[in-house]
Amino acid sequence: MIDVLKVKGLPLTLLSVFCAFLGWSLLLPVIPVAMLDDGYGDALAGLSTGIFMAATVITQFFVPRLLRSVGYVPVMIAAAVLLGVPSAFYLIDGGAWFVLLVSAVRGIGFGAVTVAQSALLAELVPPRQLGRANAFFGAAIGVGEILGFSIDLTLYTRAGDSVFLIAVVCGVVGALGALGVPPLKAEPTGHEVRQRGT
Repeated sequence: MIDVLKVKGLPLTLLSVFCAFLGWSLLLPVIPVAMLDDGYGDALAGLSTGIFMAATVITQFFVPRLLRSVGYVPVMIAAAVLLGVPSAFYLIDGGAWFVLLVSAVRGIGFGAVTVAQSALLAELVPPRQLGRANAFFGAAIGVGEILGFSIDLTLYTRAGDSVFLIAVVCGVVGALGALGVPPLKAEPTGHEVRQRGT
């Protein structure tokens, strides 16, 4: 089963996956709590998560086209940066709408990274090894989430703003990991193939 890790680019893809889900799970409960601590109220605290998830879902509709046009590596790098680096802006007291804007930007990153990483697996790994690769992929997600959800609020309570900086590091490491992925593009759809032929 370990042999699948010899597939070029897979270990770094798994690193990016781990970082994305660690950074996401770290901040998912922390941001609403931080907004409540800053006196924004329940509605805005809940809206921060709602906007994040709405941006995630909307972005997921557009990512497949990007994967076919510019390829996996640029999308994964941009997604990791958008998900992680804006976390530093939560340290700025820019008001409620500023926090919601940052949440929307991070949601775009999360939407792009989830689609790109899962689609890349099928392009990267030979069909006979795909089942084993999926097992490692699921493990990278699971470990990242378990770790993040285990320490998020505790870390915020004890170390305060450092949790946001850890999310930034996750984004940077995830983007650097994507640099080691082969420069692949998603296969064009049948409609796109027919358009090129006309």
